Amino acid sequence: AKNDYFEIKRNFTLNDSIYIGADVSVHNQTSIGDPPGDRTHIYVPTGKTVTGNFDANFSWSEHPNGIVDLPVFTHTEYDSLINIANAITGTSGNKYKGDYTINGGTFDLSGYENNTFFIKGKLTVKGANITGGTLGSPGIIVVTKDVKLQKRGSNQTFVYDNIILIGKKKIKIENNTQFGNDYSTLIPSLRPKTVNEIFAKRKVEIKKNAEVWAQIYSYDKIEQKGRVFGLVYTSSGFKFEKNSAYLEGALFVKSILKPESKFEKGA
Repeated sequence: AKNDYFEIKRNFTLNDSIYIGADVSVHNQTSIGDPPGDRTHIYVPTGKTVTGNFDANFSWSEHPNGIVDLPVFTHTEYDSLINIANAITGTSGNKYKGDYTINGGTFDLSGYENNTFFIKGKLTVKGANITGGTLGSPGIIVVTKDVKLQKRGSNQTFVYDNIILIGKKKIKIENNTQFGNDYSTLIPSLRPKTVNEIFAKRKVEIKKNAEVWAQIYSYDKIEQKGRVFGLVYTSSGFKFEKNSAYLEGALFVKSILKPESKFEKGA
């Protein structure tokens, strides 16, 4: 948080517990822990405080461990796969040299060795389906440059469950893209296990009308305007500022960006 001070504004909705490494001010009209949401508890480091309109559904305390840092995320396996893609010298088998476009139709990873496809270049997916992964053997796409998933006309791009997308640079999930099957009609305890992941060395962008059911990791910024069900992890900054932005799951970030040190809009 900037200057060790963090705000939660009235147009933001927060349900469930969160740790914020600063003094926190919660606007009195903020929807926080309100039924039918979950009771909300804000943890802060030793010596920090939270101000707000507390009730039976909203409370705060110093964290029992004092100061909490981001959990360590080991990405050795991802780096190894990127190194394989970097070493491509020609197109053969499950390795492709050059920019690659999937323009409509279905791209089935089960037809490739280890359900894995390597691209030394950019990847663009336009209104296509990505399939071919299972819980025990997910489909994997590894790209050395930027990745863009987008619609084609009125056709959305749909990435089915058990797909891992690995990018050395930026990954952009554009409007009308669905990454992972939608289980929102099921309560969390009844949702099936999946291996849905997005990993980028640089920025991840999730646009307004995109929906992602996955674990998202970035070693640069993450910008979210759409809906995410899963986990968001960045060792840099997180931008979450639109009314359309919605996160259900876990959030691990160093800082909140634009507006800095605020939850202003979204849920």
